[in-house]
Amino acid sequence: MRHLGLMAAVVACALAGAVVGKLHSRWGAMCANVPCSSLQTRLGVIEQMIAARPRGPAYLVIGDSLTEIGRWPAMCGREPVAAGISGARADTWLPHAKGLADALEPDFVVLALGTNDVLSQGRLGPYEQLASSLAGHRLVAVPVHEMPKAPHPAVREANARIAKAVPRTAQGIVAATTDGIHLTSEDYARWLAAIERAACGGG
Repeated sequence: MRHLGLMAAVVACALAGAVVGKLHSRWGAMCANVPCSSLQTRLGVIEQMIAARPRGPAYLVIGDSLTEIGRWPAMCGREPVAAGISGARADTWLPHAKGLADALEPDFVVLALGTNDVLSQGRLGPYEQLASSLAGHRLVAVPVHEMPKAPHPAVREANARIAKAVPRTAQGIVAATTDGIHLTSEDYARWLAAIERAACGGG
């Protein structure tokens, strides 16, 4: 009897471990490349920004740390709502981007993603799915910048997919960077200028 009890306990522990493993995998998938608590906190801040802003022409930027720490100017007479989440990839934003865009109703949406996809996976994630989910909005894509820490073939492949998914794509830049990834002030100036030309140009 004692032996049976020990066997039952072992089986119960194994089943519990399997359940925890599945839940952990599911939570990881939901939060992609960002800790769940950080993602939910940042999404809450962005939702408050949208709810609190005065009515008027706006554009929305969906991005990662480059968006979160950047100083976004008015473009084409529209004020920015910078929805940046450090570490975010395309799959991070897939469940959330459409809801934010529909709530804000911006004149255009800038997709400034792909860097973390390339750095963490060596390739672009479900960017096409994200762009498709935002098909009701005017999209402007930002290519992944050339940088020391990303393999050039992976960047070129990612940018080819980005340009195919979103016809209105900004011109890419080669960045000096502060750390092999993030933009210097000079990089930011060129990066933002390229985005503005794509967003405000005709066509």
